[in-house]
Amino acid sequence: MKVVEVLVLIIAIIVIIILVVPFYTPPRTLISKPAPDFEFTDIENNKVKLSDFKGKVVLIDFMATWCGPCRKQIEILKKLWPKYKDKGVVFMSISVSERDRERLPRFSLEYGIEWIIGVCSEAGVKYGITAIPTLVVVDEDGRVVFKHTGVLNADDLIKIIDKVLEE
Repeated sequence: MKVVEVLVLIIAIIVIIILVVPFYTPPRTLISKPAPDFEFTDIENNKVKLSDFKGKVVLIDFMATWCGPCRKQIEILKKLWPKYKDKGVVFMSISVSERDRERLPRFSLEYGIEWIIGVCSEAGVKYGITAIPTLVVVDEDGRVVFKHTGVLNADDLIKIIDKVLEE
């Protein structure tokens, strides 16, 4: 009986692996590749499509309102926003949590977010987001040039954005 249970368990694990692995995108595989396009409605009811920003550097902040480290990352982005908003850099904070749809307008006011913010769980899947916060930088040509999971300090983020702007 135990042999049968073990075999069933092994088969179940193999089936799960076969079903899940094709959909997993390792974080590094996106670097230097075209940024997957996505579309969502921001908190001001505007349709936002990543491909509409080709020709600009785009900083995508994958986050959620309930995530403490995400809130720290937002505070860092707030400090950098004035420096880059007139230099052709687009900031986007995208919640990967559908539950945030109603919370985001208040969250945006509370944190003084002046850039694009909305919910798009589809984008999280396309970018292989497995933890938040995750920052992704897309260059003017629409290629992913940087991806980082966890809070990134202002100095390091400035170096990355400035390097992309110089290229």
